[in-house]
Amino acid sequence: MKYTLFILLAILSIIYSATISGFVRDASDGEAISDVNVYIDGTKLGSATNNNGYFVISNIPSGKFTLLVKFMGYSSFSEEITILQYQSLKKEIKLKPVEIEIDAIQVEVEADEAADEVMNIRSGQLKLKPREIKTSTTFIQPDLFRSIQTLPGVVSVSDYSTGLYVRGGNNDHNLILYDEIPVYNPSHLFGVFSTFITDALRDSKLIKSAYPAEYGGRLGAVLDIRSRDGNREKFEGNLSLSLFASEAVVTGPVFSGGFLLAARRSHIDPILNMLGDEYPTYYFWDGQGQIYQDFGTDDRVIFSTYMGSDDLAFDAFNMNLGWGNDTYALRWRHIFSPKIFSVFKLSYSQFNIDMESFDAFSYVNEVQDISFKNTYEYFITNNNKIKAGFEIQKFGTTFKQIVVDNVLMDIDSKSYITSLFLESSNTWNSVFTLKPGIRLNYNDDLMNDHKFLISPRLSLKYMLDVNNSLTLSGGRYYQYLFTVQSEEQSLSFVDNWFVIDDSVEPAICDNLSLGWELTEKIFGQDLKFTIEGYYKYMQNLQNWKEDRATMDDAIEEMIVDSFFVNSNAQAYGIEFMIEKQVGKFNGNMSYTYGKVEKTIDDSKEDENTFDAYWDVPHSFKTTVNYHVNKNMSFGTTMTYTSGKPFTENIGYYTEIQANGEETINAIKGDYNAQRYPDYFRLDISGNYIWFFKNDRKLLLNLSILNLTDRENVQSYIYKENEATNVIERSVFPMLPRLPSIRLSYSF
Repeated sequence: MKYTLFILLAILSIIYSATISGFVRDASDGEAISDVNVYIDGTKLGSATNNNGYFVISNIPSGKFTLLVKFMGYSSFSEEITILQYQSLKKEIKLKPVEIEIDAIQVEVEADEAADEVMNIRSGQLKLKPREIKTSTTFIQPDLFRSIQTLPGVVSVSDYSTGLYVRGGNNDHNLILYDEIPVYNPSHLFGVFSTFITDALRDSKLIKSAYPAEYGGRLGAVLDIRSRDGNREKFEGNLSLSLFASEAVVTGPVFSGGFLLAARRSHIDPILNMLGDEYPTYYFWDGQGQIYQDFGTDDRVIFSTYMGSDDLAFDAFNMNLGWGNDTYALRWRHIFSPKIFSVFKLSYSQFNIDMESFDAFSYVNEVQDISFKNTYEYFITNNNKIKAGFEIQKFGTTFKQIVVDNVLMDIDSKSYITSLFLESSNTWNSVFTLKPGIRLNYNDDLMNDHKFLISPRLSLKYMLDVNNSLTLSGGRYYQYLFTVQSEEQSLSFVDNWFVIDDSVEPAICDNLSLGWELTEKIFGQDLKFTIEGYYKYMQNLQNWKEDRATMDDAIEEMIVDSFFVNSNAQAYGIEFMIEKQVGKFNGNMSYTYGKVEKTIDDSKEDENTFDAYWDVPHSFKTTVNYHVNKNMSFGTTMTYTSGKPFTENIGYYTEIQANGEETINAIKGDYNAQRYPDYFRLDISGNYIWFFKNDRKLLLNLSILNLTDRENVQSYIYKENEATNVIERSVFPMLPRLPSIRLSYSF
């Protein structure tokens, strides 16, 4: 009985102890700031804000204290507070941004902040903020995906694509979330732009592998993008004009909240039209929006949307091709008590592509994703936190092909997935943090042994000292949707999506990563050193069957096992990065060694292991920014990587058709046994800003992509020389040297 009473008193002391909770926001626009250290001076009591800028400090004794808040890029905040026994104090803290690019602010972790630092396990995680992207080297317009491609462990297979191949995973292995909404194929034609407007974003987080249990449904990385809430303090905006596109962003207060509207359209179609019918016409547009309303201090309702479309027409081939995304989300954020923070989300996401050519061929591919998710964060103590919730998803895909009024494929596939997730964070002695997690998935459409799947996760961090730490993360991950690209396909602008059915097993990835992080002062400058190694083993990846046959009757049901063959893959590598985050001169330098090998699991053929077409073993990247003064800055980005693998044509033979026509067919060598030449690209840019009254400013950006005009090989083209009847090989190059100019006006 006495033990029960003791436990009850301990629980009550935790629940009813004095707490400080609230939000940390940007003073200039009211935007929430995540991962901010909030702590009580002279104690080990502290917390870090979550994705919504919310923090809780509990178990505070009564008395007078100084509340401190520190975050890179903002002025420090301090306030004298008086805490009474069992008091629950709510605070809204506003931090003033400072120009860290100009002022050489040193970043040091104080002893009081050590408790917060150890709780932030950043194995394989990188954060990118819009103002960091805008002050880096930019071409045409600042772009999130282009910035991510400069990071270690991330591979780009083409200048014409913003696709992300992260730590050996395929492009479709990435879970890309915009305000918690899954987004499919977030790229425009020619790959210069991704779909998101940088000035409309608050921040983004890339988890390169071993992501926590709140995320699911993908084998590889997570890119969690958050849009700006909307400035509830004042109206402001930005207008931008470049050679290829224009955009506008407007934000301001509305009732008890704020709104944001952003739009962008390319304007290269008039130029293409003037070139004549032998050239295609093309344009794209994007729109992003958000509006939120606060109902007291504990409730906020948020509506977010992204819409975008590409339109390509080629009169010479009587071809029209269009694709785009539509996403919508309604979120309700509610604080049940200072220690229980909850978010309810209902979202809809759709991607579709529609093509017609020669009035004889057409095809449609569409994927729909409807999701309801509820997440709870329970701040038990300053050193213990639980995150739990559930998610219900409905996937649907459509794939239709018509040739000369004959329907070859007319397939509708659906899948329902219910998931429960639970993860906790436990810290001991401000030195060691353990974050176990588990995700339970149920999918009734799969074979019996795979209807219910368990996905365990684990991360831990050990602080060697306040500036020196080790991290370890791992887990098992499943994926129920997939795209398919041929290993001989050198370039794809959009991908076709399919749903796993009960004829095959879902894709599986077992993942492990180990990292070391050190912040050291060298020659008076704070430098951050990071080393991370990783290993992935991926099973049940789908590849087109080489012997798939054309059928006379229309295919109305997709049986995955009939059209695709399984493959397995292993990826491993190590990443090194040195980073200087602040000061007039800042940037990073990285080297990555990574391999990804695939094995086709086909009982009809001998085992065939080869390098995947996105296998790039060596990658060296640097990004350097120099701020001359408040008005002028320069930046440069350099990338040097191994060449991509490809399958060489080793011979040719002539085939005589029934009508007497002759066709020349290639004899292929081993899969991806050859490699293109190494890739090298150097981009430079310069910014000049004119400042005016009332916080208005005008930015002029001049940039040159591929300054050295290096001819990087996208692929080889094989064509018969009519004079010699010899097959000759020529280069289809990536982007040449391209200058650009951009004007951006902020008000």
